[in-house]
Amino acid sequence: MAPRSTPPKRLGSVLQGLIDQLGIRGKLKEASAVDAWYEVAGPSVAAVTDSAWMSQGRLFVKINSPTWRHELNLQREEWKERINKQVGSEAVREIVFR
Repeated sequence: MAPRSTPPKRLGSVLQGLIDQLGIRGKLKEASAVDAWYEVAGPSVAAVTDSAWMSQGRLFVKINSPTWRHELNLQREEWKERINKQVGSEAVREIVFR
């Protein structure tokens, strides 16, 4: 068996390189932001959330209660800050409650 020409690499650094090479880092952050919505929102708000998705830095959250939608809309900036903190980046530029 021939000796290795390069030392072994840590799996985490190999995966980070692959993510960069494939150009999917932004999509992974968007997916993390959607997951973060449900974590940050908690059970009472998650219960009135029909769906959440990201598009071009905007987090869309479909709320099935007009009362909750109005309340959440008033706190839009606070929700954005909490989600970005949870994700660890500025993945969400705006939140749209529908």
